[in-house]
Amino acid sequence: MCLSASVVPGEVNTTNNNKQADNLVTLLYNGHDIAVITVGPSKTVVGQGYSMSITAIVKDCGVFSETFNTTVFANTTAIYVLTVGLQSGTSATLSFTRNTTGVAKGNYTISAYATPVPDETDTGNNQLSNGSVYVGIPADIDGDGDVDPIDLGTMGAAWDSFRGDANFNPNADINDDNNVGSLDLGIMGTHWGEILP
Repeated sequence: MCLSASVVPGEVNTTNNNKQADNLVTLLYNGHDIAVITVGPSKTVVGQGYSMSITAIVKDCGVFSETFNTTVFANTTAIYVLTVGLQSGTSATLSFTRNTTGVAKGNYTISAYATPVPDETDTGNNQLSNGSVYVGIPADIDGDGDVDPIDLGTMGAAWDSFRGDANFNPNADINDDNNVGSLDLGIMGTHWGEILP
């Protein structure tokens, strides 16, 4: 990839206006600019009353150090607010654990919003929606409204796996302990045959 900067009036040294880039290059905005780079849940299905993780990455894309609030939403409900301080060009990974006790069953869109900093003009990248989560019956791994042999088969395919293993399925890790095992099977047994009304 070749990057070029045009010559500006009065510029004497133009030897650094062209650059061959072998790696990822970060171009910083010459001002105040923060952005949400990514946001998403660790699962697409979670049993009501159980937990899941949500991760967001925010970045300071400007040339000034910034302190700002990042809010994570499930639909339009704010579920976390965190104050973040970043140096120019740096990013931070924010991780949250969402317990769904008392959360109504249904579909939720996960999003994050970085509150604009003073003098920020490019706010189009301050909000990002990415990923949805279905909150349902615990052990309804496929989110189809019942706990049945399909869910058991899905758990079997991920049996005895840990987060990072090729066959790990976060939806089958019902208790969110990073392992699909006997504790998850016990939860499935408790809810076996349940159907949403």
